[in-house]
Amino acid sequence: MKKILLLSLLFVFSLYLAAQQPLNPSFENISPRPCPYDTTATVNWPDHWQVYQTLSGEWDGPVDSSACISLEGAPVNRARLYLDDIDPYRPVFIRTDEFFLNGLVEQVNQVYLALSSLSLSEGLSLANDTGCPGGLCTGLIVQTSVYNEASDERVFRTYSESIEADNQFYTLESCIPTERFEDQRFESFTIKLTFALSPPPIMPGQYVDLSYAAFDYFMPPTTFDALAFSTADFNGEVYENNLRTLVGSNPLGGNIFLGLYNRPGFPSPANVSYIEASLPASVMTPQTLNLLIEQPSSLFLQPFTQFRGALVTGSDSVRHELNIINDGNDWCFPDVIELVFNGNGNFEYRSGHIDFGGTTSCLMFRNGSELRVDDHSVFYYGDNGEGILGLHYGGKIVLGEHSELHINNRVALWNDPNALSPKEAIVTLSPGQRLVFGPHSRIEPKAGGSYFTVFMNGGILDDSALDPDSRARIKRIYPEPEAQLEDNINIYPNPVGETLQWSYTTAGEETVNWQWLNAAGQVLREGRTLTAKGINNLQQACNLPTGGYFLRVRTADGQVTVPFVKS
Repeated sequence: MKKILLLSLLFVFSLYLAAQQPLNPSFENISPRPCPYDTTATVNWPDHWQVYQTLSGEWDGPVDSSACISLEGAPVNRARLYLDDIDPYRPVFIRTDEFFLNGLVEQVNQVYLALSSLSLSEGLSLANDTGCPGGLCTGLIVQTSVYNEASDERVFRTYSESIEADNQFYTLESCIPTERFEDQRFESFTIKLTFALSPPPIMPGQYVDLSYAAFDYFMPPTTFDALAFSTADFNGEVYENNLRTLVGSNPLGGNIFLGLYNRPGFPSPANVSYIEASLPASVMTPQTLNLLIEQPSSLFLQPFTQFRGALVTGSDSVRHELNIINDGNDWCFPDVIELVFNGNGNFEYRSGHIDFGGTTSCLMFRNGSELRVDDHSVFYYGDNGEGILGLHYGGKIVLGEHSELHINNRVALWNDPNALSPKEAIVTLSPGQRLVFGPHSRIEPKAGGSYFTVFMNGGILDDSALDPDSRARIKRIYPEPEAQLEDNINIYPNPVGETLQWSYTTAGEETVNWQWLNAAGQVLREGRTLTAKGINNLQQACNLPTGGYFLRVRTADGQVTVPFVKS
């Protein structure tokens, strides 16, 4: 559903699309040829494509020379692959390296969307997680290359993205932001299929149909390599403006924005470029700058490109704080993209979607930077294991009121090797907040990493889907109960509305008896609750008439009565 959202966005602005770049759009031109892996055999392949399986299960692994796989024509100009003709318990690859035959050359500073579509016979499904060789079960793998003049060699970049778990139409997509180099090329386009099989074995005659493969691109996107805030953007507390206003919008590019690499030299992890957010020179003290990326927008970054606040006027070390606020933006992070927040900025999620491609794309938080989820927002971070949440020393997660963070990929924890004591990744869970780890999540210590520390202040932590080693990396910190029983019971809010909400803090599991009383001391309602260590939040529907009442709580330590008002 989420990748289809990006595709829908592209179609909304289809008036701005240049002509689609086909590879062989419907796979219909099938012809016989000698099998390159066994010249004694003949295969039927679509023109310019090859079909193979590898010994390693990876797209560029050693080809299984015993498997010469043919395709057949199918209705509506499709090519059909029968599972009877392959080992269905290993991935199968459909690949082309022959882009020159279509004159397909990457344009500079462009955003491409690689596309392919499939259909399956009844009862057949595809694996859609990352637990396969190469970190990809089913999806697209596109390899590009750029020329590095300094080393006089071509540098290859690989963009991969798996099919979404809820993609019912089997559309495969991968976003590819191109670079500034004139001599850049598409090298290969590979469809990887892994079938979700379990006993009993597949049924005879099951198949997958290949519909088309193509590249779409915008002409051109709105490009930018700097952000200039003005004094008019000051709202009394912070400087705030949206991306479209700050950088303008190319009428031909619609709502597609591409952040450019603007540093001399060749882009690499050792040569990172920064898009800096600045203020007029007259502002001589550090300020907070909020960059809003709103709907409808799709933001892309070129490889090894970051955001940061500019230096404060007159300083060679102090920078403005730049916060990036995702408020409806659909952000595509391919394998080669890592966005680092390093102490002078934070990332805040309000709405929209971050689409991670592959298992190495990452948001990294370090030196006090925070991943924030806004009040009443639910942030789904990662899909089927794709992407990384990097928490370096000092990185934090901050949840707003009644907000949720669902993590479904890797959480990588780093520690500062020079610190006197470990600095741990921290999140505080207060009432109404939830942190949920999905079935494809795991917690990995890096470089002597630290624990994932959760202050259990009344919120919900669901780590039931984590493996035992990951679960052991979570350190729960519970508040200690007060000496007086009445100090451990809190009614919120008071007066109450349709629901009576109250909390009880305890040092361990125990049984709590409670009663509602009217002003005359009559029992109106009562019950018994088994509580756990920490803050326990309890809710009961409150259909009482307006007036004053009492909550009586009886524990092993005694009894206390707390007044409340029904509004």
